[in-house]
Amino acid sequence: MWTARGPFRRDRWSSEDEEAAGPSQALSPLLSDTRKIVSEGELDQLAQIRPLIFNFHEQTAIKDCLKILEEKTAAYDIMQEFMMIQHAFLLEKARTTSMLVILE
Repeated sequence: MWTARGPFRRDRWSSEDEEAAGPSQALSPLLSDTRKIVSEGELDQLAQIRPLIFNFHEQTAIKDCLKILEEKTAAYDIMQEFMMIQHAFLLEKARTTSMLVILE
C-alpha cells in the first residue's frame, strides 16, 4: 500500500485488489548457481511502484517550466557562441599586436 503525503495528495492506491508477485524462477539451470543480488522481498516492493498521476494543472505547470528551460538553454548557447567568437577575436588581436611589436 502506498499513499502520497504531500501538499497535493494526488496519488493514492492500495494493493488490496492486486496479487503479490510470486517467487521468481530461474530460467535456466545454468543460472541456478549465481548469487542473489536482489531479495524476493525487494522484488515484491519493486512491483508495487506506480508512476505519479498528474492533474491538468500540474501537467501545464511542468510544460511551462520545460518551455522556459528550453528558452534559457537556447539563450545560453547563443551567449556561449558569442563569447567563443569574442575570445577568438581577442586572441587574434593579441597575436597580431605581438607580431607588430616584433617587426618594429
